Amino acid sequence: MSEFRQDPLSGLWSVIAPGRARRPHEIDETETAVVAHEGKPEFDPDCPFCPGNEHMLPPMVEEREGDEAPGWFTRVVPNKYPILSGAGGELPADCLTSGYGRHEVIIETPRHDADLPDLDPAGMQAIVDTWRARFTAVSAMPGIEAVALFRNRGKGAGASVAHSHSQLVGMPFTPPLLAEGLERALAHYQEHRRCLTCEYLERELTAGDRVVEMGGTFAMLVPLAARGPLEQWIVPIRHSPDFAQGSEDERNVLGGVIQRAIRRLRKVVGDAAYNMVVEPGSSDPAHRPAAHWKIRLVPDLLTPGGFELLSGLAVVPSSPESDAESLRGVNPAA
Repeated sequence: MSEFRQDPLSGLWSVIAPGRARRPHEIDETETAVVAHEGKPEFDPDCPFCPGNEHMLPPMVEEREGDEAPGWFTRVVPNKYPILSGAGGELPADCLTSGYGRHEVIIETPRHDADLPDLDPAGMQAIVDTWRARFTAVSAMPGIEAVALFRNRGKGAGASVAHSHSQLVGMPFTPPLLAEGLERALAHYQEHRRCLTCEYLERELTAGDRVVEMGGTFAMLVPLAARGPLEQWIVPIRHSPDFAQGSEDERNVLGGVIQRAIRRLRKVVGDAAYNMVVEPGSSDPAHRPAAHWKIRLVPDLLTPGGFELLSGLAVVPSSPESDAESLRGVNPAA
């Protein structure tokens, strides 16, 4: 029997319809947007993100040094083909009409053949620290109101370069989906004097059937109204309103939690393409009691059909409960 489910945080609706397809972990890898992970060279002479190919890149914004050759963990450069541009220069009179903003690429490792789960703890920590540093720096640029931090892994998820990287886009306004989520959270807080995400997480942890992993700092779970098979959320257990201002404990353990989430996905469905997005919460003092940041990991396992495009509903051919069971059932060790 199918179910309509509404995500209490965003208000978006999904149709959970397990009868429409085989469960995702039973789908053959040839039917999914699999990333060609094995067999990649450690260095690709044609890849602009590989060491030695700096002449292919725009001028460097930041580099985080490493102890081993080639001497760096992460690099940050402006995107050569930006969604938005101009931030850091003169602020235009009309930011929206001019397409004002900032678009950066974070090169996450010197290795061409590595994804996040393959990195050692120092390399993964450098990525988390770079994300936070650039998020903070771009947020502080004149005219920037919101920052989007995301990873597109694999061609099916929108990546145009195979080398492991993430992106950051600074915008002159808060995009509608994020704005609506913040307003929804604020309205809930004003009525109930409780953070909506904290309340939701408390219910999920009590129920337990959609929880994948829980530590002292983060919970990993499949959301009640997932937008696709095997979607995972990583949510701070304590109230944490702003990604850029998270606690030291959050900064120190986040990398390992992300690695385990991706390893679980790999072991259940193979090296599928995926998107990872940071829903950043808010630094606005008015939103701090209500805002709560999280990370969404969404594998590219479905192609929307006409019904989805017409209705705006996500049709998910697996249940979040069975997906969570599958993810819990694998060992996320490297």
